[in-house]
Amino acid sequence: MAGPILDDARGAVVRTPKPAAPNAADGLVTTMRDYSRFGAWVVRHADLSDTLFRAMVAPVVNTGSPNQFMSLGWEVRPVRSQPGQEYLLVHSGRDEGLLALIVLLPRSRRGLVILTNADNGGQVAIQVLRATLNLPELAP
Repeated sequence: MAGPILDDARGAVVRTPKPAAPNAADGLVTTMRDYSRFGAWVVRHADLSDTLFRAMVAPVVNTGSPNQFMSLGWEVRPVRSQPGQEYLLVHSGRDEGLLALIVLLPRSRRGLVILTNADNGGQVAIQVLRATLNLPELAP
């Protein structure tokens, strides 16, 4: 979560409810530093053998969108401008008033973590991705 009090797209204050119980699939509380360190660890193969890392990022099921698949915990997308050379690992989460997004490019060891505290965080995130990762497929 980006913080306890958030501004939504209308500028109203939204109070983020605190989880009543731990939930591995929701309610991650982290810092930009820690989530970025996690991303850097993943692009360094997360202390896994090459075989296990490849298994973790291998496309398992199509999400229904062209060239978008789920692997073990990650959305996997090929980088169309660099076929066979690079791919994106994406993980995101959102609640009212906040967005958490991590986008990793393991082969080039690049990545980006975006945490927003506004309902329009997705719109902000795509602009940041376009400006920083320089991937033609992210162009408008």
